[in-house]
Formats: sequence, structure tokens, C-alpha cells
Amino acid sequence: MALPGKELLELGLYTDFKDRLHFRPAPHQEEALTQMLDQLLAWSEALRPLRA
Repeated sequence: MALPGKELLELGLYTDFKDRLHFRPAPHQEEALTQMLDQLLAWSEALRPLRA
């Protein structure tokens, strides 16, 4: 099931993770990533009553 969201971005294992362990997004992706995570948080809060 996919939820609607405006922000999409691609993260690369070799380019966005230092030593494949620590997440380090490229500077040009930070704004899109922040918006995508904000949307995810909003959806999780909206669906919280259904999980109770």
C-alpha cells in the first residue's frame, strides 16, 4: 500500500551512507528528505488511532 506524498528521492548505498553504516545524505537532498520525513510523521500521527 502506498500513501500519497509529494516528496520522492533516491538514496544510494555508496553515495549517501558513510562506510555503509552512517547515513549522510548529499546536501542537495536534505530539503527533500526533511519534507518526506515530515510527511511520514504526519501520516503516522494521523493513523495512530487505528493502531490502538
